[in-house]
Amino acid sequence: MDTLNKKEIKILNKLGKDIRLSLDLNKTDLNNIGIPSRTNRLQAVKDMIEYLKIHDLRIYETDESGYQVEI
Repeated sequence: MDTLNKKEIKILNKLGKDIRLSLDLNKTDLNNIGIPSRTNRLQAVKDMIEYLKIHDLRIYETDESGYQVEI
């Protein structure tokens, strides 16, 4: 894919804002240890995966058996 359409740009804009919010220590460092909470970190990863998929990147995770599964 070379060019993003308006819908994709809108989605990327929202995902970008959500990622930044999930990693904002002023709002997510609930335990006061210098990193966002686990929930916020995992949400940021999920949003990053969706962000990358819009750019036609394939994302894999390894299941319990050691096989790679596209997510």
